[in-house]
Amino acid sequence: MKKYIVLFLLYSCIIQANEKENMLQIFSGFTASNAAMMKCLKPDENELNKFLANYKIAAVNALQEIQKNQPSIPSEMASKIMIAGGKETTKIVNNEIEKNGCKSQKIQELIKFFHFHAARKPIKNG
Repeated sequence: MKKYIVLFLLYSCIIQANEKENMLQIFSGFTASNAAMMKCLKPDENELNKFLANYKIAAVNALQEIQKNQPSIPSEMASKIMIAGGKETTKIVNNEIEKNGCKSQKIQELIKFFHFHAARKPIKNG
């Protein structure tokens, strides 16, 4: 558990290190909207596949950004940081759903994010 907290803190620090939106923040948005979708939405297979294609690219780009901005962090550690951050993001979304339901304004914003990215052609890597 202690290791998980340290990894999440690293994830949070990397996100906040840059004032402008970075790929890790975008990845976090994908993770949050994925969590909301899993609990509150039943997308069709085509919509889900388009979203997941963009989510995968966002994950690759976020990992590359960590490695570029923090070259002392090994790839395996960068992956663990992203996994820990993703778990915490999912936990926050699930808590919001449990507390306020799928009609919560926060959850509805995540559902909009899901639909927006599901409607887009897969973003380019890099």
